[in-house]
Amino acid sequence: MFDGGFLTSDLVLKNLSFVFLFAFFFTFYIAIRYRTESTIKQIGITTAKIERLQDKASEQRSLWQQTTLMIEVADKLQATGVKIPTEPIKQRIIIKKEEHE
Repeated sequence: MFDGGFLTSDLVLKNLSFVFLFAFFFTFYIAIRYRTESTIKQIGITTAKIERLQDKASEQRSLWQQTTLMIEVADKLQATGVKIPTEPIKQRIIIKKEEHE
């Protein structure tokens, strides 16, 4: 076995084509498995990106609806004569402490 004599025996030479065919299929299987794992990893990354983008789109849609509602309310109130301030109120409220006896 160590001198390589079994490689030249009739049994090995008759089945050499099967050994090569098996080696080819085994290599092909490894390549397909590697490609499949790579594809599955890419699908996971893409799914995570899609979820983040959907969350962002939902947030933007909510802000847009809120802004649209505010514009509609402003238009309806303007027809009645109520003015909506465009700047935030900058008024300070000072509460005096009462002295306890």
